[in-house]
Amino acid sequence: LQDEGHLRNDLDAERVGQLVTAMMDGLQLQWLLDPDAVDMAGLFEDFLHLLEIPAPREDDAAEGRASASPE
Repeated sequence: LQDEGHLRNDLDAERVGQLVTAMMDGLQLQWLLDPDAVDMAGLFEDFLHLLEIPAPREDDAAEGRASASPE
């Protein structure tokens, strides 16, 4: 992500990965307890905003899936 300019250079990519995992684990637990009260996608986008990481766009995700598929 840093090589592609999607992650700030002042952040440690491994630590950001650990933070994302911890945040998602917490969101999933909250969702299991009260699914109607937890907007997982919105909260994840808020988290990315705090890290100044742009949320993936739908066309970017589709492009990534296309490039990952074997030919």
